[in-house]
Amino acid sequence: WEYACRAGSNQTYCGSDNVDSVAVYGRKNGDRTLPVASKQANAWGLFDMSGNVWEWTQDCFNENYAGAPGDGSAWSAGNCGQRVLRGRAWSGNA
Repeated sequence: WEYACRAGSNQTYCGSDNVDSVAVYGRKNGDRTLPVASKQANAWGLFDMSGNVWEWTQDCFNENYAGAPGDGSAWSAGNCGQRVLRGRAWSGNA
């Protein structure tokens, strides 16, 4: 998810430093999700990587990034009873 979100860049949100251009968040849309591609895509043409709905990842939960794999593989150590959610949802803050 991190790799796909960044799309070769280093921006605050997936595709922009301006959260409103790429994310559905903060209950601004009538307490609902929006159709796919309602906001701008990131550099690889991927939509909705920030906000709208949570993305469940394969990574096991860890308190911080200490010891995380550096090669993009899933993190299979830690609390594997909990998985990592990314992207935030329409109901959360930016």
